[in-house]
Formats: sequence, structure tokens, C-alpha cells
Amino acid sequence: MLFSLYRTLTFASAPVLNRMLQKRLKKSKEDPARYGERRGVTDLKRPQGKVMWLHGASVGEALSALPLLDELKIRLPEWRFLVTTGTVTSANLLAKRLPEDVIHQYVPWDHPVWVKRFLNHWRPDAVLWLESELWPNMLHEFARRDIPAALLNARMRPKTFARWQKAKGFAAKMLGSFRFILVGARDYIRYFEGLGGKNISYAGSLKFGAKALPVDAAKLAELRAAIGGRPCMAFLQTHPTEEGLAADIYAGLKKTMPDLLLIVAPRKNTRGREIKAELSARQLQVSVRTMDEAITAQTEIYVADTIGEMSLWYNLASIAVIGGSFIYFGGQNPIEGMHFGCPVLYGPSMFNFPELCLVLEEAGAAKKIDSRAALLPALLDLYAQPEKMAAMRQAASQLAGQNHSVIQAFADKIITELVTAR
Repeated sequence: MLFSLYRTLTFASAPVLNRMLQKRLKKSKEDPARYGERRGVTDLKRPQGKVMWLHGASVGEALSALPLLDELKIRLPEWRFLVTTGTVTSANLLAKRLPEDVIHQYVPWDHPVWVKRFLNHWRPDAVLWLESELWPNMLHEFARRDIPAALLNARMRPKTFARWQKAKGFAAKMLGSFRFILVGARDYIRYFEGLGGKNISYAGSLKFGAKALPVDAAKLAELRAAIGGRPCMAFLQTHPTEEGLAADIYAGLKKTMPDLLLIVAPRKNTRGREIKAELSARQLQVSVRTMDEAITAQTEIYVADTIGEMSLWYNLASIAVIGGSFIYFGGQNPIEGMHFGCPVLYGPSMFNFPELCLVLEEAGAAKKIDSRAALLPALLDLYAQPEKMAAMRQAASQLAGQNHSVIQAFADKIITELVTAR
């Protein structure tokens, strides 16, 4: 019943969706040269042979799939690969990081005609859908056309599960479009089973197999020269109110580390000026990267409000605090820093990454902080005991080289159930 209603409403939604596209174009949220792809229109030809389609909605999902894509290209040399995402930011990053023979497109919006147009053109022979974005019309077409599809690194928050329980039949119909589901943490198995999903298992998280973020050596050298010998820590992927926490932490640490530099990298890069106003009101000396404000001897907090430069901050910081974990959000990816030997701390709200956090904590590369009030004492303890910090750095570096087995497990499952079983 709910699916029929959704389908009826989306059939009639084209005028509204077109107006939304025009508004997004004016706000630079769509690519003016390619926004037709949102309606399933493209100038590119489908490659000959079999095509495997990978979809990741945003930057994190798409980047986590790159090592898997590399593995599949090696093991399936006769296949061609299509990658879709939903944001301009992700498209710009993938333009730099995708292999030349891999096609990128914007995923079409979930209008029945646009979805059919996309699938009629690309005719994928297998589909890999990443994480948590479920579009009913698209998934309905997978099932109707009998396209082998899998949901990878699937995750679900408790609140999302509670909402979907009220429409369990609708959820079961969507999840039934997947031949198998690989969850991003064992805790999620019960959620997907509870909503009618089938063939659900855990083989690790794709984020463990992620490649190290690329580093711009020239920018890194420039920043290091500006910072000099000052101690440096980072508060990364922050959300509103967490910048205030970062300022409180800075004030506490500065009593014993007067030349400390704090890097604050907000989750949304559009918040740089807002953060500067908030922290400057506390009489702090703040520089903002997108405003071309340099790090000087007087700079106390550097707002790193750019995209694609997270590797710089992990390189520069002796320790990083992960944002989204001191509010009820569920945290941000805690493992990007391990490739740079950067230990991490995070707050009590990391329910988006339970398995990742468990592995990091057991290895000694990360530490969970139970409250905002406990963060400053934990940092003071680490800075007072350099051997503890060194042990965490070593643990992080060791983890970085141990996770290719996750990629192999995902590739094995995909080839067995989507390719060989056809």
C-alpha cells in the first residue's frame, strides 16, 4: 500500500523535482553541465560487455568503495565499472581518484521515468549499493528486471529502525531487492533482519580497507613551516556546539601548553565564518583557511574549512578528537587518521561506527571519552605521558596495514553471489 502511494506521488512529482533542480543549480549544488544526469539523461555511451554499477551517495561512501573497486577490476578484468554519487563534492573528488576507465555519473532522482531511463541506458549486470540510502523506485526496478544487487556496509541507526518498523512491509519490499546484505557492524544484523532483510552477514567494514587519504606535499610543507615547533592537536569533523567544546578544551590545555595550536575542521565547510565569529567572541585569535588567513605566531585556533584536505590535519596533529561524538549524532569516521599514525579520541555518541571503534580501542589506537567534562582530563593525561601517546601512534600505524582481508572478503561474496551465480 505504501509503495503504491509512493509510486503514484513520485509519478506526479516531475514538475516539483525540476523546480528543485533549478533551485539547486542556482545554489551551486548541481553541476550545470551535467544536471541532466539527475533525470537519467547522459551524453556518454554504455561500454561494451558486462557493467557493474557501484553507488555511494556522498563522499564517505564513494571513497570507501575505491579499494573494493580496485580489487574487483583486478579479479573481473572483462567487466566495466560505473560509479554514481549524489553530490558535486563527491564528483569533484572522484574525478581525481577514479581510474581512467571507470565512468562516473550523478545518480538520478527517484522518479519512475528517470530511473527507468537510467537503467535502460546503462543496463547494469550487477549493482553494489553502499550504506544506507534506499530509493523505492530504483530498488523496485532491480527486482522487476532481476538485476543482481547487494547492499554493502549497510548501517542503520536505532531511531531509523524504529521509524521503519511502522512501515515494515515497505521496508521488506525494498530490502528484498538485494541478493545479500553485508552490514558495517554486527549490531546492525538484527535491525535488517527485523525489517525483513535476507542473507545478512558481517565481513568487516569497508572503511577498514580504505586507502590512505592523498596528501599534498607542498601544502603540508607550507603548513609545517608556518606552525614551526608548536604543539598541534585537531578537533575534526565538528558539528555545532562542538566548536565551543573545542574552545573550552583549548583554554584548559593552554595553561600547560601556552604555544598550542588547535585545528578545527568543521563537518560542513560553509561554517568557517560562523565559527570564527563564535570563537573570536571568546577573545581567541582565529584564522580561517578559506579566507586565506595565514597561521601566525598569534594564531590560537585555525579553522580548516576546506574539502579534501583532511590528510593535512591528521599529519599535523599529535592527536585528533572526532566530531559528531559529543552530540547525539553518532560520530564521524574514526579510522582515517590511522594511516598517518594519528591516535584519536571520541565522545560517547559513536553509534554509527560500533565495530570500527571496538577494533580501534582493542588495538590501543583510540580512546572513548564518556562525557564532555572528561575530555580535558584525558588529553592532559596523554600530553603528560608521551609514552602513552607514542604507543597509540604505533598502534594506529600497525592497524593501517592489516585490513586488506576485508576487501578480499567483500570481493569474494560479490563474485560468488552476483557474478558466478547469474
